[in-house]
Amino acid sequence: MIDQTVVEKYFTLIGERRISEAERELQTIREKSDSSQWEKGYMKALEGLLLTQKSASDKYIYLARFNLNEESAKKLKMEFTEHALNELHGEYDRGYFKALSDYVDILEKNALWNNKVAPTAEAEIEIEEKKETEPI
Repeated sequence: MIDQTVVEKYFTLIGERRISEAERELQTIREKSDSSQWEKGYMKALEGLLLTQKSASDKYIYLARFNLNEESAKKLKMEFTEHALNELHGEYDRGYFKALSDYVDILEKNALWNNKVAPTAEAEIEIEEKKETEPI
């Protein structure tokens, strides 16, 4: 069973870009997780968040594209929560999206988006172009 207190600390460390400490917390979480599909998905998202912070300037990473603020955090949380609750997704996917939802929740509660690396200019342009071409 994953200890949510440790996970919240991990999310805060990630949000504050304290990578070395976050890596140690991730190892603690990993040691206490079981092998259920839900927890495997949750753990994969935790690992992905760490990698996202390590390569925050990579324009192909989904979360690195966002200029997080209060409004965008709410939208992301809603999107991830919908996927986490959608029974059409498998247990692994629901665990994965639940971790992302929990992460954005911590970002939102602590306004940690101020510690995020701003997306590159190319990512900003790509996001704007996508908005213009997406059907309403």
